[in-house]
Amino acid sequence: MGNETKIQVREIKKGMEAAGSVLERYLIRFLGPVGRKISEATQTGRIMALVGIATVAVSLVLIAVFALSFRTEVQKGVLVVSKQIVNIRDRASIKGKVVAKAEKGETLSYISSAEGWYQVRVTDGTGWVSHDMVVRKGNRTVIIEYEVKGFGIVFLAGVGLFIAGILQKKKKK
Repeated sequence: MGNETKIQVREIKKGMEAAGSVLERYLIRFLGPVGRKISEATQTGRIMALVGIATVAVSLVLIAVFALSFRTEVQKGVLVVSKQIVNIRDRASIKGKVVAKAEKGETLSYISSAEGWYQVRVTDGTGWVSHDMVVRKGNRTVIIEYEVKGFGIVFLAGVGLFIAGILQKKKKK
């Protein structure tokens, strides 16, 4: 290594030390009790702990922004009339008033179910049809997806670096 390169390396080290001491001074105060623990460590330990905290913070941001994805999808399915003519009633009972009729093969939009009856959408609102009169096609499902990509390893490395740093205690004189 030439003299010019050695001088540049020395100047870079000085700059890093100055930036590190300013960062260390203010960050340790900001961290409260954790900062006091860090200040009890050696200089190398303090740097390791602060780099660990920065790594944890950056990895949490990366996880929140790039690695988590949620998707919710509701697929309700349909009901297909299986009898020649089916009565659709105003309540879930054989005694309910007939509000509409449907023919074999016709599809009905499913809304909900209760005690052997399906609530369906009809022209003028909703009605109820017996489970025995229709066949359900498709299921009602909710899909929730999430994935955490490789940023978790960075997070754990930051935690490890922080712990290793605060374990390096200054020697008492």
